[in-house]
Amino acid sequence: MSSTTHNGSIVDSFIRPSTVNDHGHRPAAADDTPAAPLQPSKIAYRADIDGLRALAIVPVVLFHAGVELFRGGFVGVDVFFVISGFLITTGLLQDSSITRFYERRLRRILPALTAMMTISTVAALVLLLPGDLLAFGKSMGSALLFGSNVYFWRQSGYFATITETWPLLHTWSLGVEEQFYIFFPLCILVLGRWRRRVLPIAIVAMMIASFWAAQFLVGNMKGVMAFYLMPSRAWELLTGSLLATGIIPAVRNRVIGAVAALAGVAMIVYSVLAYSATTPFPGLSAIPPVLGSALIIWAGQKGEHGLSPVLGAAPLRFIGLISYSLYLWHWPILAFVRYAYIDPITPVIATVAVAASVVAAYLSWRYVERPFRHMNSRAKIWSWSAAAGAVMALASLALIVGNGFPQRFSPAIVALNADQDDSWRCGPSSFVRLGAYYACAIDLPSRDPRKADVILWGDSHAQMYVPALRAALHGRSAVLVNAYGCAPTVNGGQDANCAQIQNRNFREIAALPAKTVILAQNWPQYRKEVGKRLGRATPPDQRFLPAARRFAETVDALNAAGKTVYAVAAIPNPEYELPSVVSRDLAFHGRPRHRTGVTNAAFRQDFANVLDTEKRLMSDGKLSLIDVRKFVCRRDVCNFIQSGHSVFADHGHVTNAFARAMGPTFDATLRLGPAKP
Repeated sequence: MSSTTHNGSIVDSFIRPSTVNDHGHRPAAADDTPAAPLQPSKIAYRADIDGLRALAIVPVVLFHAGVELFRGGFVGVDVFFVISGFLITTGLLQDSSITRFYERRLRRILPALTAMMTISTVAALVLLLPGDLLAFGKSMGSALLFGSNVYFWRQSGYFATITETWPLLHTWSLGVEEQFYIFFPLCILVLGRWRRRVLPIAIVAMMIASFWAAQFLVGNMKGVMAFYLMPSRAWELLTGSLLATGIIPAVRNRVIGAVAALAGVAMIVYSVLAYSATTPFPGLSAIPPVLGSALIIWAGQKGEHGLSPVLGAAPLRFIGLISYSLYLWHWPILAFVRYAYIDPITPVIATVAVAASVVAAYLSWRYVERPFRHMNSRAKIWSWSAAAGAVMALASLALIVGNGFPQRFSPAIVALNADQDDSWRCGPSSFVRLGAYYACAIDLPSRDPRKADVILWGDSHAQMYVPALRAALHGRSAVLVNAYGCAPTVNGGQDANCAQIQNRNFREIAALPAKTVILAQNWPQYRKEVGKRLGRATPPDQRFLPAARRFAETVDALNAAGKTVYAVAAIPNPEYELPSVVSRDLAFHGRPRHRTGVTNAAFRQDFANVLDTEKRLMSDGKLSLIDVRKFVCRRDVCNFIQSGHSVFADHGHVTNAFARAMGPTFDATLRLGPAKP
C-alpha cells in the first residue's frame, strides 16, 4: 500500500440506511421494517451522497488491490472525511446532546468493526508469525482506543511495502475521525446559543490552522506525520462542517447544481488518476478531492440537480450502502492474502480478493450493521458496546502478553522474524529546532544544536547509525539532521522537494559550530536515476552517477565551510523486506526463496561509480570513510543473514544489533576521545 500506506474509513461518511434520521439513512425498503431508531432527527436522505460514497470507496479498494490506473485512489479517504464532517455537524446542530451523539456513534462504529477484528484475529492466529502477531495485537489495542493513526505513524510510512501485510492499517482513519469528534461536539456545546453566528467563524479559523499544519509538515518532509495525524487532517472534516452550518448559500438552480457537481466529480477523478505514492500529500494536493466532494454536497443541498440521477443510480447507491463494511473488510482480506502469498499478488488473486471483500461487506451490512443500527434499546447498545470492547481488549492483551505466541514456529523462524522493524528511530521528544526545520538531539541535554559536537546528516539511513555513533561519543553530543528519502546534498537534488529541504539543511549545518560532519545515505535508491530521466534502462557505467556527483559536491561544500567530513561506506542491501519475507519463506515453504546476499564482485561492479568517488575523495584528503562494509561483505560474499539474524530490519535499514556492533568502527575512525570536563 502502500502510504502512506493513503487508506481510509470515515465512519460517519458511511452512514446510511433506513429512515430519514440523524444517521443519514435512506428510507427503508418495503421489506425493511425495523423498529424506529432512537432520537430521530431531520437529515433528509440524499441518494447523491450514497453515490459520492461509491466514488470514494471504489478507488480506495482498487488502489489497495494494486490497479495501476487507480494509483491515486487513496484520495477516497479525503472524500469520506468531507462527507463525515457534513453529516455529523448537521446532526449536531439539530441535536447537540453529547450522550445521544456518542450513542449513535457506538451503534455505527463498533458492531461492524468488532466483527471484522474478531475474524481477523482468528486469521492472524493461524497465519501471522510471532513478531507480526504481536504487532497485530498492538494495532488492535490502538484501534479500540481510536489511536491507531498515532500507532501506525510511529511504525512506518503509509506507502512502505511492508504495510501491505498489516491487517488493521486501515483503522488509522477511524482514529482521525474519533479524535476529531472528541473535541468538535464540545466546541458546539460550549458555543451554545451563539453557535449559529460564531461556529462558522470558528470552523474557518480551525480550517486555516489545520491546513497550514498539513502543508508545513508536507513541505518539510514530514508527510507521514501529516498523513496520519488528526490536526493536519481536521480541515478536511471541517470543510464538510462548514457546509452544514449553512453559511454558504445553497444552490437553487438545477443547471448550476449540475455544473458544480460535475466539476466536483472531475476533481475527484483527476486526483484518482493523476496522483501516486510520490505525490506530496495531504496539503495542497488534497484540495481537489476535498473541494470536489464539497461541491457535490453543496450542489444538492436544496434538492436534486441535473447530475443527481447519475450519482443516485442504483448500482452506485448499493456500493454506497455497503461502503463502510467494504472499507472495513477489503483491507484485511488483501493483507492476509499478500502475507500468505509473499510475492506480489497476481491480478487474478487480487480480483478474487476484491470479490470476497464485496461478499463480506454485504454480509456485514445485512447481518451486523443493520440489526445494531435499528436496535431500539439504549441499555443494550451501551452494554453490548462495553462487552465487545472488553473482549477485544482482552484479546489484544493476550497477544501482547503472549509475545505473539512464538511456540507455534521453530526458533530459527522466530529469531529472523523478530529482526523486522528493529531499526533506530528518533523519538518525538528528541526533536529540536534547527532553523525553520527540526533535527534530532543525540545525547544533547541542552537541546541546542549549537552545542553539539558532531553532526550526522543524511536520509533515513543516517538515522539507523545513531546506535553506532553513540559508542564513539564518549560523553560528547550530536545532532541528527535527516530527511526521509533525500540524500544529503547541496546545489540541487534528485527532486525539487528534496533539494529544497537538504539545501536548507546544508546552510544550517554550515552555520553550526560543530566541525565534525558524518554523511550517510541509502545509495541503492539512486541507482537508476539516469534511466528514469532517459525513459529506459540505466547503462551499467552510469549507475549512481548523478548521486555520486552530488555526493562529491556536498563533500567539497562542507570542506569549504570548514568541516571535517566523514562518510559511512556504501553497502549493498536486500531492497525488499528481508526479515519478514524470508521468515515467511521458511514458515510456509521450508526454505528461503529470495536473495539473501550478493557476491562481493557483483556488488563492486554495481556500485563502481560510488566506490570510485569514495576512493577519489579519500585520496584527495577531503573525506574519511567509516568502513561498515566489512560487517556485510566478508571475503567473497555480502551476506544479509548472519548467524541466524538479518543484518537489515527491512529493505535496507540495519538492525539495532548490527548498528551497535558497528560502534567500535565508528569510534576508531572518528577518534573523538572523551569530552572535556
